[in-house]
Amino acid sequence: MERTGFLQPERDEIRRGPALTPRLKKLADPVREGSSVWDVGTDHGKLPVRLLLDGKVRRMVASDIKEGPLESARATATSFGVEDRIEFRLCDGLGSEAPDLIDTVIIAGMGGETMIDILENARWVVDRKVRLLLQPMSAIPKLRSYLYSNSYTVFGEHLVRERDKIYLCIDASGGGSAESYSFLDARIGKYLTKGEPYRDYLRREKMRLEKELYGADGDHKTIIRTAIGEIEDMIRGSVQVAE
Repeated sequence: MERTGFLQPERDEIRRGPALTPRLKKLADPVREGSSVWDVGTDHGKLPVRLLLDGKVRRMVASDIKEGPLESARATATSFGVEDRIEFRLCDGLGSEAPDLIDTVIIAGMGGETMIDILENARWVVDRKVRLLLQPMSAIPKLRSYLYSNSYTVFGEHLVRERDKIYLCIDASGGGSAESYSFLDARIGKYLTKGEPYRDYLRREKMRLEKELYGADGDHKTIIRTAIGEIEDMIRGSVQVAE
């Protein structure tokens, strides 16, 4: 066998394709059949390859800001025989020009503030009502506030547990209108699905707010204290439902 820069797959691996971790599967599952998808920050490229092998997408763009991860994604695509079905782009975010046919954008593995910057520089997402599947690693309240306050519609939020961490996936779309929201809505989410990690997620957010309470003062301290009480009620409610 000729040696290459990546491992050659066995025949059954070519058929199956790369396995997705729980958090990546949570992003792949809601992709609609026949979509044209752009995976921003594709990294190893497993997600776009999986979507193609499953026959869910008709066009796939995979981009990254660095050449190294993009080469890794190309290697993954080549190892499963779909390299000619993915357009690879070395770029920062989405750019200001709308590509043809793209109707779904996946952004994962980066902070919420970076996601806001990407969306601010790609207003075509709003104009064309592009679907967004977002998985922020930090600054989640800021991202929620941005989506609520601008021309986006949030359809739902979903939690997934991977090892000892809980990840959040936001299903949204450009082309909505601003909506009112509370401090708690930004912290917990207005449209959060009460799945398996829900109670642990609430406890995690409560602990974070308790830490913020020590450095707060005035009205902000009152707001945080009220939010903690509301989360405690939500935790008690989730326990009663489970019982």
